[in-house]
Amino acid sequence: MQLNKKGPTLAPLKSITIIATLLLLITSCSSDDEAPTPDVTPPIVENGPIAAPTGLASTVYSSSSVQIRWEAGSTAGLTYEVSRDDTVVSNTSNTSFTDNALASATTYTYGVVAIAADDRRSAMAEITLITQNSNIDPNVPGTIIPPAPNDQNIAEPANLYEDGYSPSNVIRVDLRTATVAGPCNAVDESGCTLADVMADVDKFDDHTVDINVHFKSSDFVDDGSVSNAELRLRGGGSRSAPQKSFRIKLDSKEALWRGERHLQLNKHPYESSRIRNKLAMDIMAEIPNLPSVRTQFVNLWIDDGQGPVDYGLFTHVERVNGYFLRKRGWNDDDRIYKAEYFKFNKQSLDTLKLDELGEPLNKDLFESTLSIENGDDHRPLVAMITALHDPNRTFDSVLNQYFDRSNVMAWVTANILLRQKDAVRHNYILYNPVGTEKFYFVPWDYDEAMGEWIEPPNDMSADSLRQRLEYGYALASQNTFLNKFYKQPGIHEEILTTIESIRRNHVLQDEMAKKVNHYIGLSEEYQNRAPDSLNNPGFTIYSSEKFISLFDDNELAVRSNFGLLMPPTLFEPTLVAGQWRMTWEPAYDVTSVAGVVQYRLQIATTPTFDSQSIVVDISQIQDAPDVVVQNVAQSQLPAGQYFARLIATPSNEPERLWQVSGNKLYFENQTYYGAMRFVVP
Repeated sequence: MQLNKKGPTLAPLKSITIIATLLLLITSCSSDDEAPTPDVTPPIVENGPIAAPTGLASTVYSSSSVQIRWEAGSTAGLTYEVSRDDTVVSNTSNTSFTDNALASATTYTYGVVAIAADDRRSAMAEITLITQNSNIDPNVPGTIIPPAPNDQNIAEPANLYEDGYSPSNVIRVDLRTATVAGPCNAVDESGCTLADVMADVDKFDDHTVDINVHFKSSDFVDDGSVSNAELRLRGGGSRSAPQKSFRIKLDSKEALWRGERHLQLNKHPYESSRIRNKLAMDIMAEIPNLPSVRTQFVNLWIDDGQGPVDYGLFTHVERVNGYFLRKRGWNDDDRIYKAEYFKFNKQSLDTLKLDELGEPLNKDLFESTLSIENGDDHRPLVAMITALHDPNRTFDSVLNQYFDRSNVMAWVTANILLRQKDAVRHNYILYNPVGTEKFYFVPWDYDEAMGEWIEPPNDMSADSLRQRLEYGYALASQNTFLNKFYKQPGIHEEILTTIESIRRNHVLQDEMAKKVNHYIGLSEEYQNRAPDSLNNPGFTIYSSEKFISLFDDNELAVRSNFGLLMPPTLFEPTLVAGQWRMTWEPAYDVTSVAGVVQYRLQIATTPTFDSQSIVVDISQIQDAPDVVVQNVAQSQLPAGQYFARLIATPSNEPERLWQVSGNKLYFENQTYYGAMRFVVP
């Protein structure tokens, strides 16, 4: 495939644009009372006057941001000059312009002039608009849908996040190892040492190393015992980092630390600011209908017989278990599941098989998908997933029966604002109160979140395709529940309303700035001294402004860039009556501005789709509501191995909002995005 600077050059698709433009010219030349016909279309004169841009429209995103759009002209090689109140603000070859530096509640007039390659200019097309008013009382009640009045399943105590956790600071925790001579293996750990703990980097082997330690902190006095807790490593991929994360489990079920038995100390070795997880959890604690977790900065010291050694700064994150329920006044028997690799797909039912009492037939297999953090009898979980895949059930009926819409909306909106990209497969918790069918989302692990949504590059390289499939709403195609949730009519507008409510009523910019500056200040002391300074050279590149502007940047991305299509998904081809039937789930535009979507199907003999390997290349395939079908003659695909991919292109901004198919292929130690493999016998 040949590429230009603006996107994939799909030559047959250019003819669609020309045809669409001709139809627009036909319409503009006909009277209001008479239907247009091709016979009255004036001929295009290459050296004649340039037609003014048509179809000028605008979208006001906020008090400071708008987008102007227009139809492409019929003359080849046009560029467009955009002016605001008679001042030129852009020269572009696109058919849209986004302006992000406007004043609140202000009237602006935009003009667009088409310019040919030989500098011929059209007349100016104009449009006038008014930006939104940002001077709104933040005390006005929000628009997030509240839970039903009798639904107290996720209501939390008013002072929950202050009880022992306020004001935000760094506490010192001291551990003293209490090890003795002996063996250290899966059968007998009596001789395990701190060095054995540090070497336990394989999370999935048959031996998790625990050692006895004595725990004390500034708010947990020394009880005089030799040991009162156990220490082990925690985490997955982070175990291989030079600086480890730890779990401390108190021996006593009564003598607790802040009502908690576990301290989960996260080093976040790949997150240079070391504040993301705490900042995200504290932000979500302010959002209604979204239970969060309590967090605490900790400076850990360990005495392994040679005196206390400083291990630097950690973030304790409250464990979501029975003690989590007890602190909130919820039922001790409620069910809690942590997503290990769970996408709500039908295949997950194979790993979640239960006996007649609702217990896992294979607990290890079950917990490779969802780890059981609390509760038993997991039949409500299986019933929910089964209903989600029942072809006789609407998604709306499943949503109303098994979920709380306000909780789902708060969770997905928070993930968008915080750019939590991992919550399609893990990094979330499902909470199911006993005696109910309802499941609630609880956030988990945001140390890689809190970045900016950056529009993906406009080319067909492997990494660019990955970024397209992981951008905005497109990311949700990997998760059955989210894929269906985002396809509800009007959901984009509801998300925008919820974002506005959160920002005006619950997560105010000034308060966020205070948190960010305070947390950066707390982290700075430890990141600028050993041991963290020796292992975190990237800390100095962070500034509080990056976090403070995060919500502004990400809200703007939702309003202006989330029109990138949710990807189509190719199904396995079938041979029917001498034709290979290629079918796919259609692409979807959550924002409803894409216009008409068309497809290009390519079949090649190599997964890189080199031009010489492409044996089928069909463009201008029309969309369909449920399944798109394209037949390929059997004679075009003799016996052998083939690779297929789709490119979906919307009529609105086709060079920017196109999307590749959501298939992901692992082949010969390489990952190919947007491709699938099939064999013709």
